[in-house]
Amino acid sequence: MPLGILRELGASVQDSLLALGRYSIFAARLAAETPRALLRFRLVVDQVHNAGVLSLVIIMLSGLFVGMVLGLQGFDLLERFGSEESLGSAAALGLLKELGPVVTALLFAGRAGTALASELGLMRATDQISAIEMMAVDPVRRVVMPRFLGGTISMPLLAGIFSMIGLYGAQSAFEKAKRDLLDLRAERTLAAITAPAAGTITAVNVLAAADAPAGTERYLYQVHFGVDEETKQRLMARAAGDVRSTWATEGEGGYD
Repeated sequence: MPLGILRELGASVQDSLLALGRYSIFAARLAAETPRALLRFRLVVDQVHNAGVLSLVIIMLSGLFVGMVLGLQGFDLLERFGSEESLGSAAALGLLKELGPVVTALLFAGRAGTALASELGLMRATDQISAIEMMAVDPVRRVVMPRFLGGTISMPLLAGIFSMIGLYGAQSAFEKAKRDLLDLRAERTLAAITAPAAGTITAVNVLAAADAPAGTERYLYQVHFGVDEETKQRLMARAAGDVRSTWATEGEGGYD
């Protein structure tokens, strides 16, 4: 029994080494044939179109939704610490260094990789590869190299497009979340300011929770401790003006 296990293990290691050797020889041959394949520029351009251009729709759509999710979740997290302005840098680093290349590679392998593999498999099954060899044409140089170069050229371009569309989605999600947050805070603040005088102490607590502008609590305390009706209305209007101007100023902030 131990001898049989060792025999199977040795055979498995031998097969792995043989496969690694075949892959290394194939990669070396591709590298050697690259200069000649570049001379057939038309074939390379056709494969860039097949592998890259036809993958643009799924790449751009996925990049948009990945960026929107990244922007929305990042804003929800950073807003708790008052660091919303860091979302732009975080989204850019995450997309350019990690998410962009990885997700693009997975999508490219799923769409273009399977298409190329099925095309070459069909050519082998229908003896098209054998026919090319009978005509004294190297199938690696004529069939494999243009597709290899087309994928090599398309992949970085698709990763850049994915990251660019992802940043646009992150910015859109950030601006939408920022507007919703400002609207919510403004509604809570204005509702607290216009509350009856009997509920002013509760209104002050609401304003403090909503990060109301400095000085608003002082106006509400003056209203609560009792002034004439005309003065009370003037103080409320003054507080409401401070709140509106503050939220308007914050709403003009950009996406860093």
